[in-house]
Amino acid sequence: MTLSTLVALTGCSGPSDADTVYCFASQRQAEMISAIRVFEPSVASAQGILLEDGTPVSLQTWRAKHPATFDRACAALNANAARSGPSLLAMALSGLAGAAIALLASWLWRRQSFHREHP
Repeated sequence: MTLSTLVALTGCSGPSDADTVYCFASQRQAEMISAIRVFEPSVASAQGILLEDGTPVSLQTWRAKHPATFDRACAALNANAARSGPSLLAMALSGLAGAAIALLASWLWRRQSFHREHP
């Protein structure tokens, strides 16, 4: 086994840069705080803001103090997002719609070409 495989299997690797950016996105702040509280129920929050000793702290500040818990919560949030991707049915319907549009465009182009050649 390679070293990267061993690191991945042991869970020692933190989230990728893309995963971290996803976790810091402002529209996911409440989800991220909920994920953190799953792993650390003692963490306080109010109105979607982390609190430390009653003082609001940013996710970046909290992560600097608690990197392991942040990484676990971020990995869980990213895994949940990956599972909630487009369904197979949605992808199939999208493909069928694209094929139908291509066929219609081809038919219209041939029809117009025929009428130009045979007025």
